[in-house]
Amino acid sequence: MYRFLHVKKIPVEAAAKRFIPFILPLAVYIFWGLHTTINVTTAQVHLFIGSFGLVIANMVSRMVLARVTLTNFSALQPLLLPLVLFAACIPLGLLPVIEWYFLVGYFALALGSYLFFAYCVVQEMTEYLGIGFLVIKRKPKSS
Repeated sequence: MYRFLHVKKIPVEAAAKRFIPFILPLAVYIFWGLHTTINVTTAQVHLFIGSFGLVIANMVSRMVLARVTLTNFSALQPLLLPLVLFAACIPLGLLPVIEWYFLVGYFALALGSYLFFAYCVVQEMTEYLGIGFLVIKRKPKSS
């Protein structure tokens, strides 16, 4: 890694900032799993792991799209804000009140965000390429 950064002349701080969107949700999910009141790691594992997977998939997709379109990938992703606010509620003792609602709501938010992002990307690509989106265009009959 150091050799790559040295050859490309990328500062270590700039490279470290690229990992923030991935380390932050991982840290929050680990902290949440250790302090859960409704046992999300066993009783609600499908929502717990599903929301984490959707958040990471969304960020990876955005990172790939930024790379393909030669644009910058922002370390501040909108899906991270609710996680940070939720992590702030854990030490305040608000976890028993909001944990179930947050888990379901965040899963729905992550799923909706990822589906909307995927739809927009596919729509833009098909418009640019002039092809049908989920449609098979019929060729005109030549007589």
